[in-house]
Amino acid sequence: METSKLALLAFSVIFSLSAAAPEKLKNNQCPLYQCKQDHQNFVDNTCVFYTPTVTQPTYYVTSCSKRNPHCQAPVQRNSTCEGNPPSPPVNAWPGEKCSSSSQCSNHAKNGCVNSVCVGSLNGEACFTSDDCNPGLRCFNQQCVPQIHIGGTGCTSDYDCVNGSGCNLASTPANSICFPYFSISNHLPVGYCSPTNSSMLCNSGLCMEYDGVYECMSQVSTAKKIPQQCSVDADCMSTRDDYFEYGQLMGSCLCGYNPSGNSYCTLFPGDEPAKQSSQYLIQWIQSSSINNCNTMRRFTGQCMSDWWNSKLNRAWNYFSLNAIYYPQLQGALDCVQPVFLAPWYQAKEAY
Repeated sequence: METSKLALLAFSVIFSLSAAAPEKLKNNQCPLYQCKQDHQNFVDNTCVFYTPTVTQPTYYVTSCSKRNPHCQAPVQRNSTCEGNPPSPPVNAWPGEKCSSSSQCSNHAKNGCVNSVCVGSLNGEACFTSDDCNPGLRCFNQQCVPQIHIGGTGCTSDYDCVNGSGCNLASTPANSICFPYFSISNHLPVGYCSPTNSSMLCNSGLCMEYDGVYECMSQVSTAKKIPQQCSVDADCMSTRDDYFEYGQLMGSCLCGYNPSGNSYCTLFPGDEPAKQSSQYLIQWIQSSSINNCNTMRRFTGQCMSDWWNSKLNRAWNYFSLNAIYYPQLQGALDCVQPVFLAPWYQAKEAY
């Protein structure tokens, strides 16, 4: 399963209130997702049959054979059963596992040594931080140690040790490396994304207040989840009264269900999102994260190489469960392996 950049995706989606969604139709209607009906006769190894009706198009889905078990999720077309796609080649960064130098990326200039890809050492030349071994960053085209918590001089999270990020100030000399999720509610934070997220904040959320970015409290969906919706304005969070406009708006996304219903994305205080963040915090606080190149601290490849396999499987499942939460609501068993394949595979592995 593709899990590259999964942790950052979890925050950009769960905590930044957007996710990939099925197409919406005219008048804000969603397609319908049904199992193959008894009277339907699928031909030519069809696994998804698309009917483009004027009102609400429908996808009819059936399972594939063991010989050709893979069904690609289509967009406004049919799909046929195929053999499993070949596994992508290993392209490992410094610090990631390998069985031969051919599996190491161009960033690992010293190839595969003792089953680990080796990049530039402390003091050696680099072009970007991707080139440096774990524990190092690229500064003035030379690999040097990452900045420890409390140290100054960072310009991005990747300058800091892997369990921390850069609390940006007006100059690098005043920018300090802070542990992730360590800044309390309503205290200043150096940067807040346009989608109100900051991994330095205890809640993962932030907001501008009187020209200063500050951490928010951990808001949740204002109504009971799953929250059915018609427009984004239906998807409001609880309010943080410290801020003048301390309420966030989520996204209303089509579900993969037979009724054409849409559901709201989650906020950090919602239970499925909290489950996901608990595993992310365990990864951040583990010693295993220090085996990763600084740029790869949240990639699925390095996490699976070094983290406890049970915890890694749980993280994959719960993070995708939160990301795909709106699409999962009411999705039939026949639909899940096709249109929710990453989540379904993580669930099976978990």
